[in-house]
Amino acid sequence: DAAGYYNEVMGYLRSPNSAKNVLISGNEFKNPGRSFVCNDYQNCTFINNLIYKTSEDFGYGIELGSLATGAAINNTIYGYDTKAASDSSTSAAIYVHSLFSQGIASELTKEVTIKSNNLYGNQAGIWIGSDWYTLVGNVTIAATIEGNWIHNNICQNCDTEDVIAGIFAVDDGKSVGSSVDDFFANNILSDNPMYGYFIFTYGDGELHLAMNNETIAGNTQANIKVVNFGSNATSLYDVNITNSRIYNSAVNFNNS
Repeated sequence: DAAGYYNEVMGYLRSPNSAKNVLISGNEFKNPGRSFVCNDYQNCTFINNLIYKTSEDFGYGIELGSLATGAAINNTIYGYDTKAASDSSTSAAIYVHSLFSQGIASELTKEVTIKSNNLYGNQAGIWIGSDWYTLVGNVTIAATIEGNWIHNNICQNCDTEDVIAGIFAVDDGKSVGSSVDDFFANNILSDNPMYGYFIFTYGDGELHLAMNNETIAGNTQANIKVVNFGSNATSLYDVNITNSRIYNSAVNFNNS
């Protein structure tokens, strides 16, 4: 990372042509760098794992990238609390994106389930979506995020412009068909030093987010932050919050 790139990967799982299934269950992974990266048509399921870092080092606990589908269920992930020295990328316990799908022209749905995980002490509990429009194609990330406890996140080397949040939801690339269509239910996002939810685009994104029965409390700057970056904005935001408990901080909508 300090040399200008990061390549600490414990496991790289890729199927370039058709879906292959991998189950990783009941393990303890200590200081695994970026841990497991699943790409292309790989289907990866992570159940009952303990994944953590004890040193300040950039990475992701679980990464479902490109066209990869899968599930993260009942895992405990902590210690991903250091942004990348090379490009200031955000560390995350669980990272779901569709980067490097720019060759996909026909609409494709990428299905992901994130359920009953305990995520704490990370810069981001969950990052879902892609923020580089030049690297995405006609892919919709359709995720169900349910029953997770995301709390007490931190960042060891962040500056004032860096963001710490329970869940990041982002899209950039609406003009080529990229979008995020997620359902959130029964999650607890609490006591994060900046935001519970941080929802944003760079002017060319499409976000459909439904939140039901959420508990979002005590996140220092705002429980929910929705922001558009960019002056020539064509983004579509569809954010619905129902039957939820939101207290001890604000809900903030901002166009910058």
